[in-house]
Amino acid sequence: MIRKHGTPSSVVSALNIAPADRNRVLAEARVRRKEAEFLASKRCARCWFSTTNGSCCCICSRLPALRFTTNTRFIIYQHNIELFNCGDDAKLLLCAAEDRTGLYVYGKEGDEERMVDEVFKNGGLERTLLLFPDDRALTVEGVREGYVEKYCRSTAIDGFSAIERGMSEVALHENGFVKEPLQIMVVDGTWRQVKAMVKELDRMIEKNFPSLPPLTHVKLLPDTLSVYARTQSQQDRICTIEALALFLKECGEADFVTNELIQYVKINNENLRPNKKEKGRNTVAANLKPG
Repeated sequence: MIRKHGTPSSVVSALNIAPADRNRVLAEARVRRKEAEFLASKRCARCWFSTTNGSCCCICSRLPALRFTTNTRFIIYQHNIELFNCGDDAKLLLCAAEDRTGLYVYGKEGDEERMVDEVFKNGGLERTLLLFPDDRALTVEGVREGYVEKYCRSTAIDGFSAIERGMSEVALHENGFVKEPLQIMVVDGTWRQVKAMVKELDRMIEKNFPSLPPLTHVKLLPDTLSVYARTQSQQDRICTIEALALFLKECGEADFVTNELIQYVKINNENLRPNKKEKGRNTVAANLKPG
């Protein structure tokens, strides 16, 4: 009997696939199955909610594109389990910042290579930060001068963004206000999943670019309760979009942008509640008190 999550491990074993490659093969099969099911369903390509179900339908009209004031670009490195999951929050960047967001799936054939190609296309490792709180991660203060001040605020003119001053994209480049952006990479999945993903990503970069310094990791110190609709394993853990919003705030992003990002998570949570109620499950976010 074929499992829901793709090719059964027994089939993989029968194909004489090396044990080290089995997880990859299973993940690729899962991604193919999910993509086929998604294409056959009537669901939105951005928010992943149904376009026909009135109780839990597309929310894109409530999530307009935001006008960012910092010179930033976002890379989502997403575990395949989260792909097309309506409850996932990282996919909200596809609505808030579609023109400056790349989504790459862990386990999708070729996606890790495409993600690394994008990193180098937009300035390389020296312009890229990975939000991940491990032992080697620097604090925001530790990357402020070398990254944030140097790259992230390059569109600022006398305290106002160049875009707000009405400068065209061509003029921005000609006047030197826009160069390659600061790339902010977020890893999307459970804590156990993202630890494995980051370890594999670092290993891949070290293997393919041995002469370059490793990807810089950054950690946040959140002091607010998560608004996310899932139980966090630790009280100070926050969801992907919340972490990004906090970091952007430290980078000098406008409050209206960072506040809206958090609001988008709440909107996504609210849209999940009818579906969860029908299944007899409680929504964690409904019971959270304001922080």
